[in-house]
Amino acid sequence: MSRPKRVLLLNPTYHRPLMRDTFHPTSKSALYIWHPLDLLIQSGYLSGFDVRIHDGVVDNSRASLERTLAEFAPDAVLSLVAFPSLTSDLEILEGIKKRYGSTIFAVGDVTYGEREAFLARHEFLDGILADYTSRGFAQYLRGEPIRNAIWRDGDRICTESTHEPMDYATPRHDLLDLSAYYLPYWKPPFGSVYSSHGCPAKCRFCVAPGWGRPRFRDTEAVLDEVGFLYHRGVRKVFFRDGSFNQSPPRMARLLEGIAARYPGMRLTTWFKPKPLDAPMAKLMQAAGFEFVHIGVETGSPRFLRELGKDFALEEVEPGIDLLHRNGVKVVGHFMVGLPGERDEDYRLTLRYLSRTRLDIVSFSAFEYSYGIKMRNEGGPARPDHPDTVTRRRLYHLMARFYARPDRWPRIWFFEDLAHVAASVPRIARYAADLRLYPRFGEIA
Repeated sequence: MSRPKRVLLLNPTYHRPLMRDTFHPTSKSALYIWHPLDLLIQSGYLSGFDVRIHDGVVDNSRASLERTLAEFAPDAVLSLVAFPSLTSDLEILEGIKKRYGSTIFAVGDVTYGEREAFLARHEFLDGILADYTSRGFAQYLRGEPIRNAIWRDGDRICTESTHEPMDYATPRHDLLDLSAYYLPYWKPPFGSVYSSHGCPAKCRFCVAPGWGRPRFRDTEAVLDEVGFLYHRGVRKVFFRDGSFNQSPPRMARLLEGIAARYPGMRLTTWFKPKPLDAPMAKLMQAAGFEFVHIGVETGSPRFLRELGKDFALEEVEPGIDLLHRNGVKVVGHFMVGLPGERDEDYRLTLRYLSRTRLDIVSFSAFEYSYGIKMRNEGGPARPDHPDTVTRRRLYHLMARFYARPDRWPRIWFFEDLAHVAASVPRIARYAADLRLYPRFGEIA
């Protein structure tokens, strides 16, 4: 009897730990490390194979990767790749090809707009997954008709983009060291679960609108995955959906199932201020929701509309209040340096942060990521580092929110002092950067 094929799901090592999943590369932060979602999803399609996951975020040693390769000798590799680390990623994959003769597939942001050309340029690659929820890699390995991938067939490059249902089996969370992943408000362990793909919004700065209409996993399959984690002692789950409440009836069935089967769960997700009503908020409380993340992006009503957001700013605070009344805290995300942002928009964001009831805020600098509408409208060839004004505004916005006396107790939202200590390098860097800029309020 022949042995099953050995398949390595890889997030490559790099000179700094880099999360590359969901086509959105992010440098590891002292405040959070989440699981490589693309690789988890793919593990659910690879039943019958001998599968291993190597995550270069939590094991960022080239020597460790070399040991994994030598011990496992993979027949096939599916690797995340990303623009910031592309040269290094490709060098690692080409080395694996030469040494082990493995089938090599790649998935990541850099393949988004030029998949066939990317595959043609790199002859050691056998294929590309254009959609991280696709079963195309597993179909290629099994010799089945391929429905959603780009692959090499001799001298030809073949493309098939039929979207099939997301019916993968329970992902192999047991292949990850769950004690190595955490969120700002949660110490380990927690699990990442994906119950839907895509988002109905058309935000011009986001890659999700290019994925087509939203697709949903079967509710029972999602509950089985939550149960897989629950029965291994994991009581915290991050639903990584782009918009968890986009289908209220489906969300209700899922939350009722969690409340009935898995008492004591603690949940978080990405959310929108609408649709949201009192029955939905009560269901969230019963199922164990502690936090939701909302992409507010700006305090300017004009700019919010221009960005393509599908809610109005005046809908945010009532949603926060309703969630608070049901014991759910809210994390607000804001972006700085977006094309079209005016000084007045920035000042409106400062004013919004002086009065909002958000519990935690997160700020990031805009980048011309692959696949977003703003890039297609004429963004630069590569994402640039934030300029001085953008970096200065990031820190001023953070200071405006956390300098409020009513926010001071909320800064310490970590679960234990050891986790606070992990954030010290990040806090020290903020403090060092702040010394470089004029005092807070000068450009407010």
